[in-house]
Parts: sequence; structure tokens; C-alpha cells
Amino acid sequence: MIRASTVTLLKEVPKARGVYDAPDPEQREVACTVQSVYRQEFYAALSQGYTPYCVLILGNYAEYQDERECIFEGQRYKIIRPYVRPDNKIELTIERVVNRDV
Repeated sequence: MIRASTVTLLKEVPKARGVYDAPDPEQREVACTVQSVYRQEFYAALSQGYTPYCVLILGNYAEYQDERECIFEGQRYKIIRPYVRPDNKIELTIERVVNRDV
């Protein structure tokens, strides 16, 4: 299953105000296509303690700037694997973040 959508990439930016201040994430919305996780990749990730949800494909690898989390369809996700394809697109395998508000 492949379909078009958008994803909000979150990048943590440290604040200079104080040691105990939590950083505000920098947000960027980019277009993507959504693809299911292949069975073999799903079980391999599961054996390593990850639970992949889906794969987001960005149109150009330059759109990804080492973000570790994203918001997709109103839920917060952790990016567990970025993969640059030979056609310069990038695949982001994501898993749900438990107990975190958007």
C-alpha cells in the first residue's frame, strides 16, 4: 500500500537560557508517501526491540536533516531508521512514541 501524505519533522534545538529548560522542537512539514513495512524488516526490527509502524518516503534525501522524531497523522513517532535510496529519495522507518503528547 502506497499513498501520498505529509509529515512534520521535529528537530530538538537546545536553548541557551538555562540548564533545566527543555528544548523546543523545530518543526518542518514535508510531503511524503507512505508504505507498509515489509514482513522481513518488521520481524528483524522486532527482534531488536523496535516496533516499526510504517515507512515514510521523502522525495529527496536533503529534506531530512537528522530529525529523530516526527508527527504523522496526529501521532508522535520516533524515526528508527533513515535509509537513502539509490534514486536520492530517503525512507524513514518510524515507530510510535508511547506516553507522549503531540
